[in-house]
Amino acid sequence: MNYKVEIGKKRFPVKLEKSGQDWLVEVGKERFTFSDLNQLGSSLFSFTHKKKKQFATTQFDSNKCTYWIENTQVNASVFSPTFSKEKNNQQSKSIQINSVMPGMVKKINIKVGDQTEKGMSLIVLEAMKMENEIVAPQSGIITHIYVHENQSVETNTPLIEIKKSGDK
Repeated sequence: MNYKVEIGKKRFPVKLEKSGQDWLVEVGKERFTFSDLNQLGSSLFSFTHKKKKQFATTQFDSNKCTYWIENTQVNASVFSPTFSKEKNNQQSKSIQINSVMPGMVKKINIKVGDQTEKGMSLIVLEAMKMENEIVAPQSGIITHIYVHENQSVETNTPLIEIKKSGDK
């Protein structure tokens, strides 16, 4: 999975890859390996890095993430290039929103024809016993819903298509 993470005013390309029981993380040219990743509560995780057990508390709000490791707070924004893909054709420009992780569609908050605003909750996706809100990356009109409630989805599964506001 490829992301762009913004911390402060700097953006970093981030690549996550699962390899057996380990997570391989690449930030720019730096590589890290985390093992024994466990979710201990709704926002508490433990993992091993450089043979040292670490604990991280996280808080998510849309694409913003705040986490604390060893009493140090870090605020980050996460942008995924696989999250939305522009679809071009002669009649309109639309955005297809894809799942960024495997999970279960718990709730669909919109229907075809609804007007959306940037940041509006569209779908609730459950993954690893956590509910993750999929929000509108921009204002527009829902033109297609590819999934239904209680459907299992894989990474990059198309979820919704939004026609950009202002396009005719």
